[in-house]
Amino acid sequence: MLCGCVHDWCKPCSPELAMLCGCVHDWCRPCSPELRDAVRLRARLVQAILTRARYAVRLHAQLVQAMLTRA
Repeated sequence: MLCGCVHDWCKPCSPELAMLCGCVHDWCRPCSPELRDAVRLRARLVQAILTRARYAVRLHAQLVQAMLTRA
C-alpha cells in the first residue's frame, strides 16, 4: 500500500506483482484506465476521510465499483 497499489497483497511492491494491480511506480504503470481510476479514487477517499465522512462513504462506493469493474 505504500506505493499506491490498490491491492493489500502487494507488499512490498515488486515489478512483477505491481504490473498486475496498478502500482504507481515508474516501472509498472497501471495497465488500464480502470486501474488508474481506482488509484485516483483511493487517493480522493483518503482526502475525503480527513474532511467529510458522508462524502467518503460515496467515494468508497465508487472505489469498490471501480475495483469490481476491472476484476
